[in-house]
This record gives sequence, C-alpha cells and structure tokens, in this order.
Amino acid sequence: MPEGKSSITTPVSFRLPNDVVSTLQRRIEGRRSRFDSIGLYLQEHIIWEVRRSHMKGKGIDRLPPAD
Repeated sequence: MPEGKSSITTPVSFRLPNDVVSTLQRRIEGRRSRFDSIGLYLQEHIIWEVRRSHMKGKGIDRLPPAD
C-alpha cells in the first residue's frame, strides 16, 4: 500500500429506497431514469450508512452535523 494511504474493510448492509432500486434496475436494462447521477447518490448513501454504523458501534445515537 502506498505511503499515506489507508484502507478499511467494513461489511455494510442497508436497505435502498424503492425508487433507487427501480432506477438501478432500469440502468442495468439500459434505460435512462430521472436520476442523472445515481452513482453519486449511492456513494453518499453508503458513506452515511457507514458513518452511522461506526458511531452506533461507539454508542453514539446520532451523527454529528455534516461539514
């Protein structure tokens, strides 16, 4: 691993909203949808869930406000 880089592997499980699931299905089938950037939405959702899970493991119920 390059100097100054770190890697964390954490199994994460969460539910996606129905509209996101249907959007992903349409994208897989090659159809467009109302979300132009589903990748960015999923990235933000995953980051939020990982942070929430991490804080929950530390006994913190709520996330601090976003920067």
